[in-house]
Amino acid sequence: MLHGRLEGDSSITSFIQSGNDILETFKYSADASLQEKELISEQRTVLRQLEAILSIHKLARAGKYVDAVIEITKLPFLPLNPRTPDVAIDVNLSPLVRACVPDLLKVALSCAENIHDNDGTLRAFKSKISNFVANNMTRSWPQDLYEKVARIV
Repeated sequence: MLHGRLEGDSSITSFIQSGNDILETFKYSADASLQEKELISEQRTVLRQLEAILSIHKLARAGKYVDAVIEITKLPFLPLNPRTPDVAIDVNLSPLVRACVPDLLKVALSCAENIHDNDGTLRAFKSKISNFVANNMTRSWPQDLYEKVARIV
């Protein structure tokens, strides 16, 4: 955590760095069983997903809407790339990451609202979000997300 504070990063960034350090240390431990190493690998995936979500939120707050949308379309667990088929959310997705999805979708829509659509790409992106939310209606996401999606249609 000291590294993050010295660089002026937020406490969240410090926690992520600490998590990375712990995972790396434990990964190479001779005392770790194969099952424990598999668990470490799963936790690393969750940490990387949370890092990506945090990065997107930072880009959006900084007004870098295009960059945020580009990063959102790269997320493998959130199929919003216009070139991929519409699918429901991955049932194996970590509860921590799954809990971030509604806010991430709201950020995606807010970013898209602040970008001029020259070629219809943003329209396709918004459509992907709308379809994704519709395909996941059983998730009982926050009402403001549904309202935001309804406004873009």
